[in-house]
Amino acid sequence: MQPALRGSITPELVIEKNGTVSRCSIAESTLNEPKLEARICNRLRLVNFGAVSGVTQTVIRYPIELLPG
Repeated sequence: MQPALRGSITPELVIEKNGTVSRCSIAESTLNEPKLEARICNRLRLVNFGAVSGVTQTVIRYPIELLPG
């Protein structure tokens, strides 16, 4: 990994009615780091957003900005 990595990534998540993430793909990225992008998606697949009554499958894009620490 690169501690000075800077850029943005926009994962697209498919969230099922039970709140689980069934799919994650990278919609946009300026990182040029495929391994890191895959790791971010793997982590996002572990998130459970919780079931919401009356909501079926939802697709969202969530931009993330990475700044060097």
